[in-house]
Amino acid sequence: PNPAFGKRGVRVLRDHPDLLMAHLRAILRLGAEHDIRILVPMVTLPSEIGWVRDSLEEVAAQSGVGRLPPLGAMIETPAAALCADLLAPHADFFSLGTNDLTQYVMAAGREDPFVAEYYQEDTQRCAGWLRRRYGRHPACRSSSAARRRVVLRRWQCF
Repeated sequence: PNPAFGKRGVRVLRDHPDLLMAHLRAILRLGAEHDIRILVPMVTLPSEIGWVRDSLEEVAAQSGVGRLPPLGAMIETPAAALCADLLAPHADFFSLGTNDLTQYVMAAGREDPFVAEYYQEDTQRCAGWLRRRYGRHPACRSSSAARRRVVLRRWQCF
């Protein structure tokens, strides 16, 4: 089976919430001395990034942290790309995971010789698909504008 499918990223953390809480406590301690951002891998559903946001707020309240670091979702699956507008209320920024996204969109693993001709590292295919879906090129970085704004206003070019 393809290890890209299944339990990894936020999906593993959902099965081990104590691990997420430990990570968030450590990240918030680091954030006291450094400018940091949190990027959550393999987000597919709004409930996943919403759960991480709720957990971050809980840990911050317990730790007496008033200013939260920006929380982002890694867009690595077609489902996440198609519902990015639903993820946006929970995320401060997005990052495109073009390797995984390309594999999923093209239905071709990059290391599988039987379908190698279908996997193309040209990320323009995925970027073009997202541009058609949302009307512009999405990218990794965002301003720290209010999360409630339309997702496209926070996606800027690389």
